Amino acid sequence: MAYASDESMFEYLNVVSKMFDSEAEGYEFYNKYALEKAQHHGKQSSFEQADSKESTNAQHNNIRFGPLMLHSEKVDKVLDPVHVPGRGAPKKRLQAKTKKSRSQNICGYCKNPGHNRRKCAKLLEDLEAEL
Repeated sequence: MAYASDESMFEYLNVVSKMFDSEAEGYEFYNKYALEKAQHHGKQSSFEQADSKESTNAQHNNIRFGPLMLHSEKVDKVLDPVHVPGRGAPKKRLQAKTKKSRSQNICGYCKNPGHNRRKCAKLLEDLEAEL
């Protein structure tokens, strides 16, 4: 976890090692200070500390105090992003889904599918029969 600045963290560690007898007192002081700072900026926050035994990074880097993580008590409701239709022609894969097959022509004379009135055999037969 990255701190605000490495210099401020080292300065904090130096001050804590001089002022406090145990790490628990240092944690308590740091949490109170951070909470006051957050409330000063208008943010209601709580700090949760990670166990230094579980934190392998803290052991390898010789950090005396483990990382402190900010967890907000007040969580705003986050909504889904607004859907904006794309510009231009639709993509080929979308065209295949939306494209409908052509319906067959229905004859206006005999009402059978597959041809129109101009090619209707029944109409031609009826016209030849009248002549």
